[in-house]
Amino acid sequence: MFDTSCNTHFARAGRLGILEQIVAGRDCIVPNEVAVEIERGIERYPALRSITSRSWLRIFELDFPETISAVTYKHQLGGGPSQHLGEAAVLAYVKHFGGTAIIDDSAAVEIAQLEGIPVRRTLALVIHAYKAGVLDRLAAEDLVDDLASTEMRLPCRRARTIRLGLRAGPPLKGARLPQLIRLPMMGRRADGSRIAGSKELESVAQPKEHGLLFRTWLSTTRTQRSTVN
Repeated sequence: MFDTSCNTHFARAGRLGILEQIVAGRDCIVPNEVAVEIERGIERYPALRSITSRSWLRIFELDFPETISAVTYKHQLGGGPSQHLGEAAVLAYVKHFGGTAIIDDSAAVEIAQLEGIPVRRTLALVIHAYKAGVLDRLAAEDLVDDLASTEMRLPCRRARTIRLGLRAGPPLKGARLPQLIRLPMMGRRADGSRIAGSKELESVAQPKEHGLLFRTWLSTTRTQRSTVN
């Protein structure tokens, strides 16, 4: 179950075909609320027009019980009347019907984790595709860079993961990278309060540094299993 972020940034990067390969064989759904958000963005980003017409992606309309849950999540996420509707709908769907929520918003990810709702960020999909052999290493790094070039927020869940990657992998060039990696991993909810463990990379990194960060991440996950339901 996709929120708006993943599909729109893949579309803006011209990589929807790659996303289709990554999720092949899975039931891929967007709630109607996300479809509406995508539609609203077409005027600014014409590449979004092709998203909801993809044969592998179906639109689902929440019924009353799921809508009640979505309203609860919207209240927790805060923001204006039209904000976070997509994230709330995705959380509600997965709570009622199962599956995995693909969400990049830190506050929504935190709610999912607190409620035991399976959740993955877009970067986790890329890592899974690399480990499953769908993408080779160079293709995965290029994909991360392309997504970063669309101003996508690419969060790193744990600073320790990246630091271990630096110790385990070859020396990495770039003076700014160690500074980035050692920053506390913090984020903020919609109400401004802090969330531990969700520092957004592009507040420090330039787009082409994300592929470098991706390489360090891979060096620590190579022996671990990472599955996307």
